[in-house]
Amino acid sequence: MSWPFDPTVYAGLVAAFFGHAWLARRVDDAQTKHTLYFGLGLVTLWVALETPIDMVSDHYLDSVHMLQHVLLGFVAPPLMLLGLSPDMAGVLSRVPFVRAITWCARDGKDSSRPPNGPYSLIPRKSFVASMTSRPSQRTQTPQ
Repeated sequence: MSWPFDPTVYAGLVAAFFGHAWLARRVDDAQTKHTLYFGLGLVTLWVALETPIDMVSDHYLDSVHMLQHVLLGFVAPPLMLLGLSPDMAGVLSRVPFVRAITWCARDGKDSSRPPNGPYSLIPRKSFVASMTSRPSQRTQTPQ
């Protein structure tokens, strides 16, 4: 069993680490626990992408491939988000690209949909209509 080596994974992990360190020095409320959580998230990414899990998932077992997806999609992101203090998240939310893909309640405004961004292209009226239609109007499969 071999260990993969992908320089782009290491470059991304190092860039994320230094980005977090820069952000943590810029705010006043960053604590050691934030660095610990973010570091655990980075270690989880490394385990999923640069250990034999990657080789086994690519060539042998689909179950290991699914484990890799769980690590990448359900374990690492929450850890990395816990690595952000409120002020760190505030700094990130002022970045134009990040602001375009996220939304939150601001100044008492409606937070059920983004003010602009990719999801604003979805017609809200059709979404609400699909969620409030009566069950008898929906297609049902015969039993």
